[in-house]
Amino acid sequence: MQRSLFLAFCEKRKLSDFSIKKAFEDLALIENSMNQNGVQLDDCTESDLKVYLQELIRQNENSFDRFLTFARYFYVVNRVDLYQYLVAIIGGFGVIESISKRTALLTNPETADAIFSDIQVPPLGSPVEENPVFMAKLLERMKEVLPEETFKRILAGNHHRIPNSIFESEKAKFRELHHDIDGFLSYRHQSQVAELEKHCKEGKIWYEQVITPEVVEYVRNHPEIQGGVREGKTILLTKIPFDPQLYISETDPYLKRFYACHCPFARYALLLNEEKIIPEWCYCSAGFEKQLFDFLFEKELSVEVLETPFKGDTRCRFALHLD
Repeated sequence: MQRSLFLAFCEKRKLSDFSIKKAFEDLALIENSMNQNGVQLDDCTESDLKVYLQELIRQNENSFDRFLTFARYFYVVNRVDLYQYLVAIIGGFGVIESISKRTALLTNPETADAIFSDIQVPPLGSPVEENPVFMAKLLERMKEVLPEETFKRILAGNHHRIPNSIFESEKAKFRELHHDIDGFLSYRHQSQVAELEKHCKEGKIWYEQVITPEVVEYVRNHPEIQGGVREGKTILLTKIPFDPQLYISETDPYLKRFYACHCPFARYALLLNEEKIIPEWCYCSAGFEKQLFDFLFEKELSVEVLETPFKGDTRCRFALHLD
């Protein structure tokens, strides 16, 4: 374990002494388990990690904070593969519960109970490639019970529970531009490209993405990505691919769809082709993309999924309606 490197990261993040102590305790446990199997922590494989996570599930010790510590450590030691795998796990934490609560809010508690009461959400830490089986069943039930527009609106919420406060600087810029949406979209795209350039030069992961010069240029040349393009009363938004470098270089359309998709609950259905995920599920991703604009305009805007890998497209593309 690279203790000094991880400690420096924790101190830079201004974690409390208690949090740092707990993080090192969790890391000591996983390191000891790996060593017992003849594996060094920094050299463990995804298979090694999966075995350990399954053991934590069996012991009922599969906590979000513990997995967050593992993700941070593998980020620090530049194990991008394991960092991405863990982020996929914790990135879906609480999403299904949020959808259930929004269903009750936009319909009634009885309807939500009819849909979710006997749904068994896979325990935190379960292999992400097993999620499509669960998701296909849940979406089928939601589609059967709910009117189509209600179904889409429920999914298009803030299910990752991101606080609006992180968009305060963007809102201040929007006000500074006197609510000029075209000017704001241009500003947003330019600032996002600059951020990607910074991560590329520093060799740092941007969220889950590895940023290369090719990725920077790809985003620069596609203003719908990390920006938006207005056409009349509609803003067109395209999601940056989950694995942008592989996406750019891939020619197989099936693999390209897989590299485009971010969703830890569904993306492996594109690779395994064992479970059909209905395209309406991507309204959840649409809700993620539109949260900034809901905050800017101080109202819940309507959104439409235009393109999704789950209906054969090679990108995720949305239309945000301003009327």
